[in-house]
Amino acid sequence: MSNNHNNSNYLVAMVFVICAVVIGAVTYGLMSTFDVPFKVGIRSALPVLAWSGGLIAIVYFYFRVEESILMFISPFYISMIVPCLSPILGYIAGERENFPFRQDIAWYGTAWGMFLIFLGINLIGYGLLYWWRSRDTYRYY
Repeated sequence: MSNNHNNSNYLVAMVFVICAVVIGAVTYGLMSTFDVPFKVGIRSALPVLAWSGGLIAIVYFYFRVEESILMFISPFYISMIVPCLSPILGYIAGERENFPFRQDIAWYGTAWGMFLIFLGINLIGYGLLYWWRSRDTYRYY
């Protein structure tokens, strides 16, 4: 017998438990914030976690990289929250799975409504960037 203990199994178990706790906390937060059931909350938890991780990376690289690169992707990245929250938007709009009848749902719960929100955020964001950039070029000359 050897006295060497292999701690890799404990490490894998610890990472699994931490991931489960984080996903559970995000799911509970989404469920309590938007008043949705567990199934809808868990379908939105992983995309929201990925979006939050990307947001943290953008804020971190804002201080490390040239500012104009991050300003160019910011409106698109902000608008990516719409696909992340699409299960929640659909549920709030009145969409239900396995419902025998086609019910009327609000416009923001349909695919084209979410696309319009996505497009509107991008148009406003890039319009503001264009306006700020064109306004600043005259100031320095």
